[in-house]
Amino acid sequence: MMLCLFLLLAQTSAFMLPHVETHIQNNTGVPKKKELLESFLSEPKKFVEEATNLDPVALGVIISWLDELLQDSHDTEKELEDTLAGKEQDVVDLAIALADADGAVKKATGDLEDANDDVIVKEKIVEEKEKIVEEKEALEVAAKGAHDAQIEVAKDAQDYHDKQIPSLDNEQSVLVDVIEMLSKITSGVVDLALGKDVTMSGVGFGGVGSLAVDGNSGGGNFASGHCAHTTDGDSWIVVDLGHTYDVTKMILTGRLNQCSNCVAQSSGWTIKVGDSPSGNPICKANFDLSGGDQVSLNCDNREHGHMPGRYVEMTSSQAMVLCEIEVHGDVFGQVNWVHCANEGEKCYCDGTIRYGADDVWSEHSNTGMVHCGNDSFGDPAKGVHKSCECDS
Repeated sequence: MMLCLFLLLAQTSAFMLPHVETHIQNNTGVPKKKELLESFLSEPKKFVEEATNLDPVALGVIISWLDELLQDSHDTEKELEDTLAGKEQDVVDLAIALADADGAVKKATGDLEDANDDVIVKEKIVEEKEKIVEEKEALEVAAKGAHDAQIEVAKDAQDYHDKQIPSLDNEQSVLVDVIEMLSKITSGVVDLALGKDVTMSGVGFGGVGSLAVDGNSGGGNFASGHCAHTTDGDSWIVVDLGHTYDVTKMILTGRLNQCSNCVAQSSGWTIKVGDSPSGNPICKANFDLSGGDQVSLNCDNREHGHMPGRYVEMTSSQAMVLCEIEVHGDVFGQVNWVHCANEGEKCYCDGTIRYGADDVWSEHSNTGMVHCGNDSFGDPAKGVHKSCECDS
């Protein structure tokens, strides 16, 4: 069924992302995917920006919904193509039938012309000929009328196809772009710190915390107006990512060496990552980000390539200047389900396996081969065809 959404976009004034997240967290049901599509098609970039604040689980669900909507759109396009091809074939079939009927009548007429000279036979043949000619003419009229009607039907199908395909192509293009952008959030490509909340021990010289996550380092020049600055003495800067992520990399820009204490303001830092606003595990000690250039940082005590946490905590024994911080990472605990077998088949899975359909699944830990069926999992979705998926 075609997603007839574009006429409704002008009426969409606000996104429903918090609503989606609430439903997912409370397990109270799934909001209509159509409403979700209406929301992001109006302003895809804004939708993606707001999506970075979603619970990672909710974000994963939204991506799966958009994948389904993209498949629906492709299915609709295929149905249109198949319908058009069918109507065009109907025209061809009728043309063939008309030609066959015309040939049959001509053959019958020839047989009458080849009859012998017996008067009685001729009279009978003439009567039969007249009857055949009448049937021929009726058949031709009927076939021609049907043929014309089929041509009209095919033309209507072509017109409908030509009107809908551009809309579907645009819809699919937007879906692909948004899915790609949201997927980047879960795969560590997007800057998780951009625009997030920043708290500091104090604000010096107007250098508020938000300037460290505004996407512009100002080249490390404090005068550019893009650097956060704490007050003197023991200082701290904390970035709240909003949710827990597997932090894999950070990129920090400190202050240019333009003053006697500029280097000290962007060096000797302790960087911590964890789920508390303070007192988190140390990621890197005695870190130097001075000089105005971007400096990459990977945590020393990362486990399996990441350090999980919601907060990036930076501390120093003196005033701190941070011109920009980027944080990259993956959604913590992200589950990637991969289809491994249909019901009745066998699936090899080392990890977590689930069995079911749509939003109803039974899952458990698994090692090796398992039969994908009710005997192994029970019947979580009665009356429907099920499958197995594995997260390894």
